[in-house]
Amino acid sequence: MGRGQDEDEEGQPLCCCEYMNESGDKSHLLALCCDCQEVDEACDRLLKRQTVDKEKFSKAFSVVKDRVRIPTFFGAGAKRLDQLLDTTAIPPIVIVPAWIYLASIHIIAATILFSFVPPLILLYHQLFLRHRRRTQFFMSWGLTSVFSIYGFFYFYVSSDLSVTEFTVTTVLFVFTLMAFFKSKHGPGVVKVEQASPNQNFFKVLPESTIVTESDANLQRRNHSGSDCSTSDNGCASEKSHETSALIGREQHSGSEATNQESEDWCDVCKLLKPERAGHCRTCGHCVNRLDHHCVWIDSCIGVGNHRSFLLAAILFVFGGVVGGYQSLSTICSLRLDELLECCAVSFTNRRTAVILVSIIYTALATICVLALLVQQFHLITHNWTYRERKLSTRSHRHREKLFELDRGLLTNWVDFLLMRQGEDKPSIGLTNV
Repeated sequence: MGRGQDEDEEGQPLCCCEYMNESGDKSHLLALCCDCQEVDEACDRLLKRQTVDKEKFSKAFSVVKDRVRIPTFFGAGAKRLDQLLDTTAIPPIVIVPAWIYLASIHIIAATILFSFVPPLILLYHQLFLRHRRRTQFFMSWGLTSVFSIYGFFYFYVSSDLSVTEFTVTTVLFVFTLMAFFKSKHGPGVVKVEQASPNQNFFKVLPESTIVTESDANLQRRNHSGSDCSTSDNGCASEKSHETSALIGREQHSGSEATNQESEDWCDVCKLLKPERAGHCRTCGHCVNRLDHHCVWIDSCIGVGNHRSFLLAAILFVFGGVVGGYQSLSTICSLRLDELLECCAVSFTNRRTAVILVSIIYTALATICVLALLVQQFHLITHNWTYRERKLSTRSHRHREKLFELDRGLLTNWVDFLLMRQGEDKPSIGLTNV
C-alpha cells in the first residue's frame, strides 16, 4: 500500500507546518527560502536585465507554488492554496466591489468601467479559464455580486427605508441564498447498482438486444462443428457478437435501435442511462433529467435541483426589482421627466453615486437572469430540457422525440413541479468492462 499525501516516509501523520514536496521529500514551512536554485537563477537574470526562458520560469513558478502553503491540523500537514480552494474564485472577490466603488467616482469612470470590464472578463475567460475542466470563477462572481449589492444597500439605503421595506428586501436576500445553496447540491446523480454481467444487468437492456446465457449456449451448441469448423474467423466473429449483446453495446451500422442503445450507454460511468438522463463532462457523472451544467452555481441542473434553481432565479429577479426600486426612490424622484437629470446630479455626492451605480449593476444582472428565466419557462412549458433542445438540432430522430415529450402546458408544468419524469432510479452498471 502506497504512502498517503498526509504521511511522511515512515507513514506518520504530518504536523501542521510539514508537507511532502513535489520530489516526494519531507519539508517544512520554515525552509521556504532554502535550496531554491531555480528561483535564485530566475531572479538573478531579471536583476541583470536578462530574459528568462519559458522552461526556467515554469520551474521557478512551480517551486514557488509548491512552497507557499497554509498550515492545517489533524495530521494533514501544510497545504498549497490550490489544494484548499479554487484560486480562480479569488479575482471576483476583489473585482466586483472595486468595480462598483470606482465607477461611483465620476460618470466618465462609470461609463468606461461598464463598457470595458465585461469584455475584459470575457477575454480573461478565453485566455485562462476556457481550457479548465471546472472553475468556480463565475460562482464566486455571482455570490460576490449578491453580497456586495446587499452590502451597499445596507450601508447606504437602509437608513432611509421603513422597517417593513428593509425587512422585505432582507428576506428576499436570505431566501435567494437559501435557494442558491439548495440548488447547488443534489442534482440527481444516476445511482449505479453494482451487478455482474451474468445477473441483473440483462434486465435493463432492450428486449431486441438481450441475449441470455441460455440462448447463447443454445446458439453455440447448434452451430458447433459447422461454422467454427469451417472458419475460425467466423467463430470468433460470432463470439464477439454474443459478448457485445451481453453487455448491451451490440453495434449494427444503420440500425436505429443500435444507435439508441449506444447513446444510452455511458462509457465514463459504465452504465445504461435511464430515460432523459445525460452525462455531464464537467462534473464527470450522469444526471437524471439533465438540463445543463450551470457555471454560476458550479453544479449540474437535473431532476433533484431544477426546481430550487428556478426558485433561486425568480427570487433574484424579484429581489433585484424590489431593491432597485427602493434604492432609486431614496436618491431621486421616480417621475420620468426628472429621472435623467437626477441621475446626472447623483454623481456629485459619493453616497448617491454608489447607490446609482449599484442600481445599474443590479439592473444588468437582473436582465440577464430574467432572460434565463424566459428560456427556462419556455422549455418547461414544452416539457423539454436545454440538453434535449440542443440535441434536437443535430438529428431528425432527436427532433421527433422532442415533440413526443410535449403533453400540453398544464400537464408539463404539473410534471415539472412534481418531477414525475426522470425519477432518481438506480441504473445497472459495470465496473469492469
